[in-house]
Amino acid sequence: MLGKVSASFLKQNSPALYQSLAELAEYLYSDINNLKAYYKLLFLMALEFSQTGVLEFVQFLNQLQLIAVKQSTSSRSDICMTLHGMVAGLLHLVSKIISAPGLQDHIQQVLMQRKSSAPFLLPEVVFCAKDGADGHVEVHHERVQDQFLFTLEEGLLTPQQDTEPKKTFGK
Repeated sequence: MLGKVSASFLKQNSPALYQSLAELAEYLYSDINNLKAYYKLLFLMALEFSQTGVLEFVQFLNQLQLIAVKQSTSSRSDICMTLHGMVAGLLHLVSKIISAPGLQDHIQQVLMQRKSSAPFLLPEVVFCAKDGADGHVEVHHERVQDQFLFTLEEGLLTPQQDTEPKKTFGK
């Protein structure tokens, strides 16, 4: 079984992950399946992070959201929406394993706004939709409104007194 992943692991490897995801987002012929593979990898990594690793991970996800915002008016709206869905899914997971009420509340609020007004930004729609010919929802090329973005400020990341992540999986 893997041990807890430390913040140093993410610090060492996040530039390479970030660069790779940024290139995928910009590359005209990128395949959504590549982003799905990254999503699965990041999801599994998130389950193993220590408390400080989770905080680094949230900062990494903030950078990933910036890639999606930058790409929101590109010709590859499917990539942009997939990135937004990845960030939403991974932050939802983080909200379940970290003891930071401000972050948990913010993530839930944004997810509820997306569910009611922008479901194409949710991971379950992005990764499971069958509307388009290639299995992806068609979205207009427009900038994602700020109300549907996660604002990951330092104050939201303040953990409760109990600094151990919640045990929701395994033992």
